[in-house]
Amino acid sequence: MAPPEPFEDGPDLLIQVKDEILEVLNRLRETSERLQKGLDVPGEKINSLLARGEALAQRIGSLPGMEQAGKEFSEHVSKIGQAIKDLQNYDALKKENLITGVKF
Repeated sequence: MAPPEPFEDGPDLLIQVKDEILEVLNRLRETSERLQKGLDVPGEKINSLLARGEALAQRIGSLPGMEQAGKEFSEHVSKIGQAIKDLQNYDALKKENLITGVKF
């Protein structure tokens, strides 16, 4: 994945930030939905998406007056990432139990 484009100064700065936030959150949601449906999502794709979210949080935090917003977005991405990893682990456990015949 290419490094994130820097935000351009100007009146559209907040629109750029909003658009990037929506893009990352939508991709995280799509990933979560795929996992909930039992579809495989490569770990590299998930890690790349989470890294993109963390980089965005750092970029937001570097904007004047947005340090707290960057921290909060970072925490939010981290929690979503943990939920996605939990879904991956649950799905793997479910598949393993189906193979071995053990039921919950």
